[in-house]
Amino acid sequence: MAAQELCLSLYPYNGDGQEDALTFEVGERIVLLEKPDDGGWWKGHKPGGLVKGWFPASYVKLETASPRVGRATINLPSDWAMYQSPEGKPYYVNTSTRETRWEIPVGTQTVPLTPPPLSPSPSQTKQTNGDAVSKVQDKNGSAPTISVTPPASPTEVIEVPPEETNQPPQTNTVKPRQFVINNITFPHPDSLKDQSLLKPDECSYCDYFWADKNEQSGFNVLTDKHHLGKVLSKEMAEFFKERAALEENYAKSLHKLSQSQLGSREEGTLSDAWKKIKVSLAEEAEYHQQFATKIREEVEKPLLAYKDALKKEIKKMEQQTMDQRKQLASKMQVIEKAKFKLEEKRKDLEFKQTSPQASRADEEKAKRKTVQAGEELNKAVDTYNAVQDQWFQDMVTLTLELEKMELNRINMVKTQYDKYHQLRNNRDTSSQKILQNLHSIIEKVDMSIDKDNFVRSHATGKLRPVHLAKVR
Repeated sequence: MAAQELCLSLYPYNGDGQEDALTFEVGERIVLLEKPDDGGWWKGHKPGGLVKGWFPASYVKLETASPRVGRATINLPSDWAMYQSPEGKPYYVNTSTRETRWEIPVGTQTVPLTPPPLSPSPSQTKQTNGDAVSKVQDKNGSAPTISVTPPASPTEVIEVPPEETNQPPQTNTVKPRQFVINNITFPHPDSLKDQSLLKPDECSYCDYFWADKNEQSGFNVLTDKHHLGKVLSKEMAEFFKERAALEENYAKSLHKLSQSQLGSREEGTLSDAWKKIKVSLAEEAEYHQQFATKIREEVEKPLLAYKDALKKEIKKMEQQTMDQRKQLASKMQVIEKAKFKLEEKRKDLEFKQTSPQASRADEEKAKRKTVQAGEELNKAVDTYNAVQDQWFQDMVTLTLELEKMELNRINMVKTQYDKYHQLRNNRDTSSQKILQNLHSIIEKVDMSIDKDNFVRSHATGKLRPVHLAKVR
């Protein structure tokens, strides 16, 4: 076989699960290595590629002047021509305006072709020769035929000639397999539907906050949640501070009222009950003062302390992820510059390949520069991927730490709620005892005793008035 014999793929081939298969898309150039006599399968590799493998010969054609794309023979407009990049990707040049593009020019007409069936691959043939194979027969007793229909090519063009419709021709666009948001690369949902969760048994932070939402990163959504937690802790501390102040003011008012001389002239059992009421006010004032002090010490202060600790942790995390985002942005800029450089080198190569004045040496030099630009782009992508991998690992750690902090915050706040309830219950229990003691004194009020005591203490005499005697 002649050296560097090339062929062009007519259909995409995904390897059908064969380990020694060479996969490709439509319109890719392939360097042939082996062409067995049976002609069913050929072996080759992509230009500049290291992977070698077998592929169906019926899915490619030896390079000729008549290009094909997808499942259709292409009839380009008269002023357009198709060429191959060093990577084997087809592109199109307008010979009049020198315009270049990756997309097939408008006005291109296509005629669908039926893809051929596949014969067993060399690896399948080896397996068949080593094992006794029983043929599965259909209802008529004949062995079933193997028919493989290639899937639609991502670059397949379906054009309607202008004379058959009143609408301008439309070209199906390729759905991207990846997309970049704020310098983070994500798989397209259609190309990776079963991405496994890191913690599938729970709704964990580390699984649901990777993408950006409303121009805000998932990490910022989490830190905003913790900023809110910090603010809420401060607001709750202010609330309990005011609650304690109410108790203190109430305690002062109760103590002042207990010292009042109002009603001090009461006598008897009523006097005892009245004195007990004022004493109970003093006792209740003491309990309210203790309640206020415990609210400040056991509820308000822990909330403020947690707020300050949370502030330091979040600030440290935000700085770390901010630095990594800056690194990703920097690496993405390098990639964009490398892409632009590669595009310029490709255009120069196109010009050298089509220009009559360009020599073979000029074309080879342009090819080398194009390959070098491609290698630089790949190197930039590798560097970016390494930075993104580190960012991913750190983000998993940070999100799990934020999750732990939020769970701790919830538990801490719940503890303060429980503490307040306990203190309030203790205060109410103490108040209830005071009321019970007061009630026992009130029950001893006896109007008969008070009446008798009053009579004994304030009696003025037992002699009652009599009628005035008449004059005789």
